[in-house]
Amino acid sequence: MGVLVELDLDDVPPPTPRPDVVPGDVSCADDTVWAVDTQLPLVVRLDSSGTASQHLLPGAVGAHARRVHATPTGCWVVGTDGVYRCAPDAQPRLVAGEPVSVAAVVGETLLTCTHDSGWWLHTPGREPLAVEDCPGSVSAATGFGDDFLLLVITGHRGADRETEYRLVRVTTSGDVEIGPVNSLPDMDARPLLGGDPVHVISGSDIAKVHDDLLVGDAARLPRMHFGGGSAGRHLWTVSHPSGRTGCTGRWPTDHSDPAGDTRQYWLLELMDPTTMEVVRAAPIFTSGPRVASDSGGRIWVVADGLRLLSTDPMREPEPIDLPNLLRRAHPSTTSGTP
Repeated sequence: MGVLVELDLDDVPPPTPRPDVVPGDVSCADDTVWAVDTQLPLVVRLDSSGTASQHLLPGAVGAHARRVHATPTGCWVVGTDGVYRCAPDAQPRLVAGEPVSVAAVVGETLLTCTHDSGWWLHTPGREPLAVEDCPGSVSAATGFGDDFLLLVITGHRGADRETEYRLVRVTTSGDVEIGPVNSLPDMDARPLLGGDPVHVISGSDIAKVHDDLLVGDAARLPRMHFGGGSAGRHLWTVSHPSGRTGCTGRWPTDHSDPAGDTRQYWLLELMDPTTMEVVRAAPIFTSGPRVASDSGGRIWVVADGLRLLSTDPMREPEPIDLPNLLRRAHPSTTSGTP
């Protein structure tokens, strides 16, 4: 017995136009929000009144893994195509062309870590400053008071299944202090830094970083986390939601599944780094969100677009229509980028 199937390849709907902006990262300074597109060399700024403006980087279209780092007077954008400086009343410019793997900002100063040309400090109005780096692979970087803190993986102990790392403090003037060797269990995901006070996060283990670059005893979180960072003074993490059955119940909340049984979602948790108490939790529909906090305490999330985290428990973050905000600010802007 045979089956004859006839397909009409022309009977298909037209492709959905790409939105004018597809955010890939978000960062805040005071009450100003900056977002960078996933592929276009485009940065969008939202001021305190919610007015949007767009800034075109002198870069190419493509997947350059760009990240944005807001400062009081503008922002830095880093990616595989280099470092850009962007300010509200100036043309964005390329500052350095080396690919950046990890970066962080303190005040106006940006610290970048590259694979081939070391570590650099960038400050508006000054020449880039080379920094003596620590041998190893930089896993994470964040602000640490008025300085930078980096987590550098220096080796692995196969017999003990442990990863060796050092914490490195870098001042905005380029002074470097290298901490002692620490170790943590070998994990597939790289260790993270987040919160204020800063903590090292690796899987379900979390430990406080002290001013002398020593690490406190590790505590065990109730679940495995595979992403995280800082949102203001808070620590954010992302993980799989608890199962609907089991003796451990649902952590961190006991609310019913808001997404139903048909949508795959992940759990975004915002924690107080002093008490490790979960202060907000929400379902998101990506395993790799980007999270930032403005001076008013609003939590901005890139997860299927730019969104605002609700203060209500386990509610999907509210979407922000960036293309519409840009059209309102610039009526001549056309929509539907192909």
